[in-house]
Amino acid sequence: MIRLLVDEESFDKTMTTRLIESRAFLFKDLEQVKTDQRGFVFHHDYETDVREIRKHLDALKLVIEYFGGKV
Repeated sequence: MIRLLVDEESFDKTMTTRLIESRAFLFKDLEQVKTDQRGFVFHHDYETDVREIRKHLDALKLVIEYFGGKV
């Protein structure tokens, strides 16, 4: 087992960066679902899937902003 001590500022920056990346991937998924270039992400119903993806995008934005990131 490895233990890593990270100061709060570094942790927040790392988490924010990772959340921004995750949001970008999910936004790309949304665009692909909307243009029928891929299958569904959360649901097999188009409308429900798009709504759910947008809900997750909004939630990620809120968390990113909480940690001081910009979307």
